[in-house]
Amino acid sequence: MLYVTGARFDVAVSSKTLRGFPSGYTLHLGYECNAAVGKLAFGPSYSWYKSGIIWRRTWYEPDTVYFRSTGYDYYPTGEIQGYRTGYRRQDMRAVDTLITLDEYFERGGELAGFRYRGAGGQQYYWRGKPISGEGMRRKLSKLYSGRD
Repeated sequence: MLYVTGARFDVAVSSKTLRGFPSGYTLHLGYECNAAVGKLAFGPSYSWYKSGIIWRRTWYEPDTVYFRSTGYDYYPTGEIQGYRTGYRRQDMRAVDTLITLDEYFERGGELAGFRYRGAGGQQYYWRGKPISGEGMRRKLSKLYSGRD
């Protein structure tokens, strides 16, 4: 089933179509299906800047063993800002099986940093050097600031 959400400041709206969203809303469109574990997102998912330019494109791929996702974030110019990939076992064991790799890019395409999260812990790097999780949050806050 197709779903659409829109947000402006602290107001969020849901709909089954794009009609009816006032201009100036940040929009998100995706698909979901009912499964034994509840509703699952699947297939393509898109989020737009208020200006109408796509800023995030994600592909969700659930199956009976793993849930996988791959996503791309974009600057308003269309340049890549971030790449994310991850997967998790569907059987939800006592130990979380989530593994992710995220890469972040400066304007112009230069790799700025990446983070890896998995059963063995987390690793954060910025400009080729290890940094703390808090350091990464600050860097990403600055990198992603200025979205309209």
